[in-house]
Amino acid sequence: MTINIPQIVAHADDVAALVARLETLSDEERARWAEAMVASLPVWRRLLRGDHDVSYWVLDPASPTAEFEAQVKKAFTRRYTSMYRLVLVTVALGASPAQTLDLFDSDTVPLLGQYKVLPALADAVIARGPDWTAEFVAGLTGGPRNRRLARSVAPLVPRLVAAFDLPLPTSPDYLTGWAGTLPRPGRAWQEHFLAACEVPGAFSNAIASPRKHVEDIRRAARKHRIEEPTDDAPLLDALLGVIERDSRPGTQREALAWIEGLDLDLTTRADRLLRILPVADARVVAAFTAVLLGGDLDDDALAGLALAILPRKEKGLRRDVLKRLGHLATPSPELIELVAGLSSDTDSTIATLASTLCESWGGAPAQDTGTRGLWQEPSLPNPGPFPGLEALVLDDPGLAALVSAVVEAWEEDPTVTERALAQLVATAHERGTEVVVAACTDLEAEDESSYLQRLLAEIGDGTLTPGTEPPEVEPDGGPLLYLAAERARAVCHGLGRLPCLLSTPSDARFRVSVDDLRSRATRYVEAGVPLEATDVAVALGRLSRAEVTDLDGLEVPIRDCDLRLADVIDTWRQAGPGSAWLESEAVNPQWGRNLVVDGEDPFWHELLGLDTAWNRPYRPGWFPPDDEWRPSAQWGAAVLGGAFGSRTEFPSVFTLLPGLPSRPAATALQLLTDSEPSAALDHVVLLASSASRFPELLAVAALATATTVAAKDRGRVAELLLAAWDEGRLIGDDLVAGWRSPAWDVLADKAVGKPVENSPAKLAPLLKDLAEAGALALVWPLLVVIAEELAAHEKTPAAASTVFETVLALLPEVPHKVELPNICALAARKGSSKAITLARAIEEKL
Repeated sequence: MTINIPQIVAHADDVAALVARLETLSDEERARWAEAMVASLPVWRRLLRGDHDVSYWVLDPASPTAEFEAQVKKAFTRRYTSMYRLVLVTVALGASPAQTLDLFDSDTVPLLGQYKVLPALADAVIARGPDWTAEFVAGLTGGPRNRRLARSVAPLVPRLVAAFDLPLPTSPDYLTGWAGTLPRPGRAWQEHFLAACEVPGAFSNAIASPRKHVEDIRRAARKHRIEEPTDDAPLLDALLGVIERDSRPGTQREALAWIEGLDLDLTTRADRLLRILPVADARVVAAFTAVLLGGDLDDDALAGLALAILPRKEKGLRRDVLKRLGHLATPSPELIELVAGLSSDTDSTIATLASTLCESWGGAPAQDTGTRGLWQEPSLPNPGPFPGLEALVLDDPGLAALVSAVVEAWEEDPTVTERALAQLVATAHERGTEVVVAACTDLEAEDESSYLQRLLAEIGDGTLTPGTEPPEVEPDGGPLLYLAAERARAVCHGLGRLPCLLSTPSDARFRVSVDDLRSRATRYVEAGVPLEATDVAVALGRLSRAEVTDLDGLEVPIRDCDLRLADVIDTWRQAGPGSAWLESEAVNPQWGRNLVVDGEDPFWHELLGLDTAWNRPYRPGWFPPDDEWRPSAQWGAAVLGGAFGSRTEFPSVFTLLPGLPSRPAATALQLLTDSEPSAALDHVVLLASSASRFPELLAVAALATATTVAAKDRGRVAELLLAAWDEGRLIGDDLVAGWRSPAWDVLADKAVGKPVENSPAKLAPLLKDLAEAGALALVWPLLVVIAEELAAHEKTPAAASTVFETVLALLPEVPHKVELPNICALAARKGSSKAITLARAIEEKL
């Protein structure tokens, strides 16, 4: 009689009933079950590691089929939740660690926890003994190609480690996945915590409520210390080390939350706190400063604190330190000079405190020395070469390292992707495709893997044969990523045949130089090989029209295209893609309205036979049904993997076509309306770092992100805008066009999502920071526009004072005559409000 273990598992009332059934098996029954288990493992592996992203929707409870649909959903849920018990059965029936590990992917442990199988599984593993457990733990946490798995197993591994006092796994991915785990006895918690503190970036978890997070840590730590006392000194030193080594605000703030939640005594490390202040985030600085000011500081420590805090922007901290400096009898010349400079600060309280200190120290406040030279011209630096391409043809160890780099960049790194494509093409052309196939033989891909990893896995298992032509597909719609995936697929099919890639970036901004374009085209002519259309499309998106002055050497055929490269470039260089605009449309009345971007069409894609989201109206974050989107059935889910059906785009989209940034910019706007400002910021940073220009929608995305993200993150926006201006890719009129864009009306519509508004009060500090950094020429046109708009209101908005203060402080730095008619009209009004007073002060300086 054949034993159907999955059926038995599915009909067990719960995990406890299944465990009881396994424990009561006779020796004969256990042998038969084990035999059936071994024979079924390949089927179980496909069952557990397949794509189970299935949902059943009952749209209308009154529908005649609603009851049937509910029954189907219940049956599916029972089967889906119970099948993860098969992992428990495998361990209990004597499978080897390797056989058991073959059932795991990055979803397995989280789902085992969700379906309440994890405690019983841990018991079953421990029952197999220390050697079996050690091998199993090593498989879960080791190997460069199991990064996602290693990050997911923290709910299981610590108990196994503690059970036999096994060596702590040293995998950075495992420790990163473990980081943030609350204290719990019997889990080797302190050992794990200290090891995680040594892993760069481990403490970078998103925390919705910092206050609740601290309380959760404190509550768990108190319970933990009842059974297992902690050694607090090493914990404090390790967390301070995290803050010292990692400059990211999120990481530093999480470390601070652990310091507070674990109730660690910072007063025991006063000297170290002073050394950390220059590299600390604003919230960390505030916490450390409060601790230091609350203690007994000697004169040297107080002076050191002042030198660290007074140059910062936080008004409250500077006031507190200035008040404390009244106790300092012999300040250093450096401190006297610093305080004297604050006597003319725009904050009147700080200026008064500083002036009083100067008088008590026998000094004089700083005198106005004229302009500070904030009106500058961009330096227009040349970008460095694209990194990692010093050696294109790789040996076997180099190929292995490249494949590992692709796997390790599981969230996808555009730089790694571009380098991998260029080196794979060069290596296969020089050494043959066999070496590439060999390097990919053991590679596996999961549902969340990047498109390049999935393609390399297909090369390794023989699904994709290098040197063959890719099958025809028509990617009509879908995500912007389709063009990147199509290009990569054409490259993988062309390995051994293609001499090089036309579109490999020449510099760090993902641009292709005309010299590189010509030399690469020459190689195709010499090899007698046609270009790939997707490669040409991406190359033109990275090329400057101004650089292409003639078409010599560009007579290269393109596969499945009637035109040659010279013909396409001749048409492409005649005109730009035009402007893009943002609209919204109602797809379903119950779901509100979706953003739609149209315009900025790469009309030359049609010449290449390409029809993608880049030259169609683009709806960020929305995908049509399968019957309206043919590639989803042809190869979309199989190749795009985790990007298929995603609410956003993968990173390579933001560097794919630097000359066409409007559609990628819309994905950031979509994220803002979805209340995901941090993700939007990441998109804008990546896009703005490579965009060759700042059209209206990219400027809107940058300004909208700056006014939506937390104040601590606006510095990242300032950095990218400053760099773009200094490199000549952004000018003041671009920001003005973004501010005046009709897109704001679309983003303010509640039917689209969370309203995104252009806030002058939130934008003014950003513009001031840019001006202080020497980019006054960039921000002054927008400052004038905003100030004049605010002054024109019959009832002056509250934001006017903030903007007017900025204009007043920067006006002396402007080298040309300034006309501000609305502000002058406001100055003539009756009243003594702060806005009117500032308007009069501005008028006096005109």
